[in-house]
Amino acid sequence: MKKILLIAFMMVMSIGAFAQSGKLAFGPHFGYAGFGDGYNPLGVGFQARYYFTDQIRGEYKYEYWFPKDGGNLYGMDFNFHYLIPVDNKFNFYPIVGGTWMISSGGGESEAIFGLNFGAGAEYLVAENLWLNFDFMYKSAKKTKQESVTVMGYTTTVEYDLKATGPIFEIGLTRVF
Repeated sequence: MKKILLIAFMMVMSIGAFAQSGKLAFGPHFGYAGFGDGYNPLGVGFQARYYFTDQIRGEYKYEYWFPKDGGNLYGMDFNFHYLIPVDNKFNFYPIVGGTWMISSGGGESEAIFGLNFGAGAEYLVAENLWLNFDFMYKSAKKTKQESVTVMGYTTTVEYDLKATGPIFEIGLTRVF
């Protein structure tokens, strides 16, 4: 019960701490993903944020993960953040959302859908310029079946396309 009261108190205290409602923010980010051996762990991207209220914002994120072994991975995230101000220059926020990843290689492309959840923090480095650190767990998986013929015998092979694992990102956003 004490934890629930503490969380409720923090949420009430964060109301009106800063005025961002209706504003947009844009900026680049750099990431490291723990997706496993199938993909290059380094990526870059662009993020756009819209402040629905002073505490709630939506985020669109485009990510491009550098190629590995002829395969590419890129995607889009649609996340929501609830901003919890710690002081005038520092905010903490939980992250929840969805992802749409495209895995391509060998002339084929496959869409993989999934969920994101995690936490982030941002620090005001200059007027309207925020340095942000995000840690998310991305869970995106698709099971695929293909028919394979070997020496006249046909069988069905099932395999998973996955972009599942932790992601660490650092970025800059400018609020307009």
